[in-house]
Amino acid sequence: MRSQLHQDAPSAALRNVRAALCAVLGIAAAPGPLAAAPVFTTLYTFTKAADSQNPSLEGLAPGPHGSLIGTVEYPGPHGYGLAAQLISPSFTFNRVNYGKHLPTQLWDIGRSGVIVGDFAEDPKNAPTQCFLLARNKRTRIDRPGSSSTLCQGINKQGTVVGEYTVTDGGLSTGFVYANGAFRNVSPPGAFETIVNAINDAGVMVGTCFDPNGSHGFIYDGSKYLLFDMPGALATRGEGIDNEGRIVADALLEDDHQHAFLIRGQKFREIRFPSSRDNEGWHISSRGEVGFDWTDMTGIQHGGVYDSAQDAYYVADVPGKVNTSVLAVGDAGTLVGTFQDRLGHANHGFVATGGIR
Repeated sequence: MRSQLHQDAPSAALRNVRAALCAVLGIAAAPGPLAAAPVFTTLYTFTKAADSQNPSLEGLAPGPHGSLIGTVEYPGPHGYGLAAQLISPSFTFNRVNYGKHLPTQLWDIGRSGVIVGDFAEDPKNAPTQCFLLARNKRTRIDRPGSSSTLCQGINKQGTVVGEYTVTDGGLSTGFVYANGAFRNVSPPGAFETIVNAINDAGVMVGTCFDPNGSHGFIYDGSKYLLFDMPGALATRGEGIDNEGRIVADALLEDDHQHAFLIRGQKFREIRFPSSRDNEGWHISSRGEVGFDWTDMTGIQHGGVYDSAQDAYYVADVPGKVNTSVLAVGDAGTLVGTFQDRLGHANHGFVATGGIR
């Protein structure tokens, strides 16, 4: 595992992000291999449904949005933490598909309210084509010469990032799309790249693969920074906001997916209680992270982690399965994906209410 900054002089934006990551990961400011990570405390929140057998949850008081609030102590992988908890509020979910029945995923919502997603032209296949959704108008985006174009993120200016492949089943190349033009994004030495998010300053985060494995990366438009979470077998960069807070996912040695929020000189694990795996996605300007968690039976659930309140919201599409909240808009709108039944095609959703 390594953390690497390419040797050209970095921009001010990249220097700030790099300094924060160096502080977070406990390494010197100069480029070089990762040092041992510092011990940190993980904060958790709990729902009564998930931990009903835990006597420490008795005596909870009513809270906002029909939730319950209390404080509990719970052992985390790196220590103990006290946390307030909120139980699932009420959301209004609206299904969104590119066509009436085409498999669809909604990945991100910009500050202007424009949503970016992807869809499959064949209902039996996974999504392969990108589109923008604005005021119920769907606009398809195709990179010329590609067999698939998948869009993952969008910023206030409408700049879109994602990945494309030239041949079916081929390796992905990251891209940024602005003013009708595509530009490749690929760290030197990487043979596959996915750009997952972009903030309003144009700083991007994503995932790249090289002979040493999977790494998160940050790109300011001219320079790259590769990073790995301590102890990770694989790392992905998933989200970034205008303050430079980064959402990263990592496969650790316990063979489970873990989500992290990197903020300032700390990083915190995003982990729903009684969960097996957690994956974080985009982060809003208010520090709300869309994520999903898998329970002990293998069913995936959607959620929102509010970093300002250190609280979790459950956001499952009623009567459906495998919900994933992929982004939270500044107005509190959620976008993501779900299935009608296990193994069925994905549908996109837009959800309102609950956290505003």
